[in-house]
Amino acid sequence: MKTSKLIAFLLLLAIFLIPLSSAGFFSDLLQKLKITGRGETSTLGVNISVGNTNPEVQKVQISATESISEGNPVTIDFNFTVYDLDGAGNIDSTTGRANFTRADQSTRENTTCMFSHNVDGNSVQFNCSIVMWYWDEGGQWNITAAAADQSSVWAQNTTQTFTLGTTTSIVSAPSIIQWASMNPGSTNETSSNDPLVINNTGNYNVSVDNVQVTALNLNGEDDPTDVIWAANFSSAPVNGTNAECANINSTLLANNTAQGITGSTLPRGNLSIGLSNESLWFCLRKVGSEISSQSYSTARGGTWTIGVT
Repeated sequence: MKTSKLIAFLLLLAIFLIPLSSAGFFSDLLQKLKITGRGETSTLGVNISVGNTNPEVQKVQISATESISEGNPVTIDFNFTVYDLDGAGNIDSTTGRANFTRADQSTRENTTCMFSHNVDGNSVQFNCSIVMWYWDEGGQWNITAAAADQSSVWAQNTTQTFTLGTTTSIVSAPSIIQWASMNPGSTNETSSNDPLVINNTGNYNVSVDNVQVTALNLNGEDDPTDVIWAANFSSAPVNGTNAECANINSTLLANNTAQGITGSTLPRGNLSIGLSNESLWFCLRKVGSEISSQSYSTARGGTWTIGVT
């Protein structure tokens, strides 16, 4: 019993003495066991990808109406504006292109429209020229303008149109139709220098039978009272075995009256490849036996007219 009391006393004494003599030990121990709720700091990288914004062809500026140039090409100038939310510098300045289209017609295009200038911080202007030809059909043509950004993303505008006017234009040669010398009373004399070749240098499509000749009576150059009547002449778009003199193939002319030549036609087309021309041959069916021997011409009464309708 005494032994137990002694042991209890010694333990109490030890508990009392240890904090006094070894405060540093317990302090170090508690510090090591202390929980603060805060860890060591570290770095964190952030990486966000923002996708490319597609460009837009916003505006095409062109005249509402254009015209061909008779027998020649014509250059049509216009411009268009390209917008990019990513900035004007994101638009590839080498990619401007445009075309004109119409159903059943050849496409007219330019694949190298020129960069003009920055309109603002997000837009650029391209200047463009497209060549059209005299045989291109009149009517509404559609415009496509396009460009790409630096990521090769393309944009185009197909909302704009323009109207190409219809132009009626012809040229013919030779300027004088001649006959060899003949006698009063002669019949079915054909011209010595025909055919008269007529070229369509416009974009009006002349349908069949609508190449016209307006003839005038021929007065004698010495005695103008003698006349070879316009109604004594005929014309045809074919020749051979005096076809221009035959009733079945030719058309009789009439004084100061536009006569459509049967079978004639003059569609628009490319003259350089043999399209868009017509040839007319002429016949003097009868030289009146009552007239005198002299030269007869248009010098007094006026020249004949070649036309289309």
